[in-house]
Amino acid sequence: KQVPDINQTRMEIVDIFHFLLSQVMVEDRIKLIEVYNIYTDTSLGNYNFIEEMHNFMKSRAPLSRFYYFLRAMKAIDMTSEELFRIYKSKAILNEFRQLNGYKEGTYLKNWDGVEDNEYLTSIYEQYDGDFDTLMSKLTEHYNFVMDKLNHEMKGLYFS
Repeated sequence: KQVPDINQTRMEIVDIFHFLLSQVMVEDRIKLIEVYNIYTDTSLGNYNFIEEMHNFMKSRAPLSRFYYFLRAMKAIDMTSEELFRIYKSKAILNEFRQLNGYKEGTYLKNWDGVEDNEYLTSIYEQYDGDFDTLMSKLTEHYNFVMDKLNHEMKGLYFS
């Protein structure tokens, strides 16, 4: 049986949140606060993550999707503070990607066998979403991976 990677699940939840928030802001922004109030109601009980994500995917209305999304967060004990912290870190990664050729198609998303999202997951808690530090750590590791890759490529051409 495969053991779920909760940290990576949380990172994926943040990705979903980003797109869902954009949709809700466009279509149903007034009611968003009502859904959040439901989420923070501690009397709601426990939820099954898989079941809530299934409900989320079936739902077509943005506000309903947000409701199920928040229930899925509760199912994995993800707090709104944690969502915000990871969201902030993910925004830094997205900016890093843009600065390093994502739009042009030259950005390398797989860093020596580890996806950039996974690398971010391994470091974001240490730096608590500090922009400069996270950007510096991402740059440092990305440059290391790129240097290694360039060295390997030179070896292939000159051996």
